[in-house]
Amino acid sequence: MRSIFLAAALAATSFVANAQPSGSLSRALPPFLAPYYSEALAIVGKDMVLIKQEQQEGLTRYVYEWPDHTANVSLQSFMCERDRCQVLYDNALKYFDKIVTEKAGNFSLAAPTEFAAQWKTGLAANFCFVAKLPNSVLFFYI
Repeated sequence: MRSIFLAAALAATSFVANAQPSGSLSRALPPFLAPYYSEALAIVGKDMVLIKQEQQEGLTRYVYEWPDHTANVSLQSFMCERDRCQVLYDNALKYFDKIVTEKAGNFSLAAPTEFAAQWKTGLAANFCFVAKLPNSVLFFYI
């Protein structure tokens, strides 16, 4: 999963190439991510600023934005038991399959425990990565 997340981060940089570097890192790594994900966040957006952090009923969400507001990244984790995680993952796959189909996008990865998809909405490029972990489901959106 680490390699696909890093690959997704590299692919996502093409979506946000217009971001201007500010040289500062004003964000914290979400606590639900393993430390090696900091590499991916450093690649995707070293200049991102944390604009929203929320936690409620099993959901932890961090939203980052570039200073010039050209793009944002959302990282979400839903804590769940194994069976509920499977249902959540399956529903997410159905939801994104519908969007990807309607927007003529594509899946770059589709596996029993993770998928990655991309599509365009008008001029905006969208990317998502979803992974089913033992006790949670991780969502990464650009």
